[in-house]
Amino acid sequence: MSSVSGPAPAATAAPPPAPRRTRKAPTAYVPPASTRKAQRRLGILFVLPLVVMIGVWMVFPLLNAVYYSLVDFDGIDPTPPWVGLANFTELLQDPKVWAAFEHNVIWIVIGTIAPLVLGLGMALMVWRVRVGSVFYRTVFFLPFILPQVAVGVVWG
Repeated sequence: MSSVSGPAPAATAAPPPAPRRTRKAPTAYVPPASTRKAQRRLGILFVLPLVVMIGVWMVFPLLNAVYYSLVDFDGIDPTPPWVGLANFTELLQDPKVWAAFEHNVIWIVIGTIAPLVLGLGMALMVWRVRVGSVFYRTVFFLPFILPQVAVGVVWG
């Protein structure tokens, strides 16, 4: 018996893996230095009116109030005498100031905490209602909407 032997079949090699494509992160555009200077000037130009308005309507009155709190200003004298913190010590010794402070604390509590607690309680009550919930939510929400609607109608 003879065996027929021929050339051995070539081993099929797996094709090499395709090179992985990696995406490079896009590089940010860096403008030339002359453009950056122009952008900086333009930014300052846009911000300058706001800085001036803040200075005129916020910083100047604040510094003026601090100055007047440290002098004995009567509203007429152009050069009031300097008293330093004497105004504040006199203020803290006045019993009427403490009574006014107490009344303000009461109003803050009544005016902020009470509406929050009442509103949260009513919201929780309406949240549990299944039948007629739309009606109850409308009844509770209507007083907040009607004033804005009235203003819109008047201005319209």
